[in-house]
Amino acid sequence: MVIFTPLDPHMNAGHYISKSTANITKKQLKLASKLIREISKGKKQWHLLFAPFDFFNEYRHFIEISVMG
Repeated sequence: MVIFTPLDPHMNAGHYISKSTANITKKQLKLASKLIREISKGKKQWHLLFAPFDFFNEYRHFIEISVMG
């Protein structure tokens, strides 16, 4: 899986993610793909694709890192 960093210099950051992170990312991309297919068939509306995601209820364990310069 290729993951590009949003900052300069752009590079592939895929080798920095763990298997579990890659699995979560793939799961979310599959859900988005399914929703887009349903939108294109007229069964769903676009606003559902951009609905807020409740991160803290979906993932109870996480690490937050704040860096200040």
